[in-house]
Amino acid sequence: MRIVRYYYYRLYTYFQDGSEIPFFKTYCVLFVFFFINTLTILKGIVLLTHQHKFTLFTIQGLAKLCLILVIPLFILFRYLMIHLGTQDLIINEFKGETKKRRNLSAFFTILYFFVSMALFFSILRMRGFTE
Repeated sequence: MRIVRYYYYRLYTYFQDGSEIPFFKTYCVLFVFFFINTLTILKGIVLLTHQHKFTLFTIQGLAKLCLILVIPLFILFRYLMIHLGTQDLIINEFKGETKKRRNLSAFFTILYFFVSMALFFSILRMRGFTE
């Protein structure tokens, strides 16, 4: 998905300082963003199918999620981006873009972000925050 690749490129170039930290910071921002998108999809499915209650945020649930998902997904993310060369492909794809193309890509990326956040908060409000 071009928007996600562009989102990665913009985040990585924003955090870039020649060390592993921009890669990790980019991963953290993407992880939180995709976590929110995943919760939105799950809550939407639960609301549409009128199934049992679905609790989104609990301290124990987030702690378990961090222990179970964050480190393995970072290892997978690092392997895909660094070792398979996906990061270089993404950077080369957007490196020489024109100003017009950059503005258009930035517009769609920002639109994607705001629509995702709007859907997330609207779905949370439909049946309560932690029903």
